[in-house]
Amino acid sequence: MSSAEPNQPNDSNMVNDTTNSAVNCKEKQMKFISPMWLHFTYEEVNGTKKVVCKYCRKEITYTTKNGTNGMHTHHKSCKIRNGQKKIDDFQSQLTGKRSKTDESGGSILATHRFNYDESRTDLAKMITKHDYPLRIVEHEGFRDFLQRLQPLFRPICRNTAKSDVMKLDGEENARMMHFLESICDIP
Repeated sequence: MSSAEPNQPNDSNMVNDTTNSAVNCKEKQMKFISPMWLHFTYEEVNGTKKVVCKYCRKEITYTTKNGTNGMHTHHKSCKIRNGQKKIDDFQSQLTGKRSKTDESGGSILATHRFNYDESRTDLAKMITKHDYPLRIVEHEGFRDFLQRLQPLFRPICRNTAKSDVMKLDGEENARMMHFLESICDIP
């Protein structure tokens, strides 16, 4: 290892990232010891040292004087990491859809945005409709299937599935009550 590269021993707390291994730091060798380096990448652009959040891609100015304090602060408040904002707010995917107006039966490309809340509602509807046990959401095979189908879907536990089903049931009961009240109002 040359003196221009950071010193990165093979420790489980350190990131062996290609962006971190290409750092040129003349004043001293940098050691990426903090667990925060698992969530950030180091970049040096035009002599300015920056770290970039792997979740929201926010750039934070990095100084050796402050160390990883700025990284800790951002890590605690990162809206994407904490689930306050969904990745779908920033990213859409291209999907092939069959066009109903296309006589050749070909496919067209369209954008698709993954909506986590709608997916959880659909999962609750599926559990209710097919009378699946709530524990299905914790089955390893089911989780593997979901991960391969949509990597942005965060798995839920059976208690969360239960609350989703109960919420769906409450909404259906309210809708039925409104319907029955509207029937009773007819003279």
